[in-house]
Amino acid sequence: MEADLWSKIHNITTSRTDRDRAAAIVLNSPESFNELTSLAFSRHKEKERTAFRVMELVCVQSPELLDGHLDVFISGISALTASESRRPAAKICAIIAGHPDLKNSLKKEEQEKLAEVNFDWLIGKEKVAVKVFAMECLFQLRDELPWIREALKPVLEQGIPAHTAAYLARARHILDKL
Repeated sequence: MEADLWSKIHNITTSRTDRDRAAAIVLNSPESFNELTSLAFSRHKEKERTAFRVMELVCVQSPELLDGHLDVFISGISALTASESRRPAAKICAIIAGHPDLKNSLKKEEQEKLAEVNFDWLIGKEKVAVKVFAMECLFQLRDELPWIREALKPVLEQGIPAHTAAYLARARHILDKL
């Protein structure tokens, strides 16, 4: 079954048109989200990268499709092999943390794992987009995991002088709300 979806999405480019077309395949056939998840965590760089590009757009439009896959997603994101997969994965993390039904369905251990991975991305040598989505995810988890408030503030403050305007803007926005 995984081969069926892969045959339809394997040659998409990074263009928004291609990614939208691939996302439409999954959105028109929600049962294929299982296949997409398998591709995303296949440990095959090309499949992982492509699947995450598609999964990001699918989750923006229908985040409820993640329900039932949260355990696989959260347990797998720390082992992503393609660096290009981390930006869409970080965005999906922010979607999960910002979606009340998804966030409330997470077990405490899953919330902790989500926070751990996003802190790793935030303090690691990731691109700014990954860091911005990571800080958004952490901010959204602050009420469920109160320790995040105390840990996030100094990390953001220390990162401000060393990062881009995009990082600075998001960090200041979050610091104002902490």
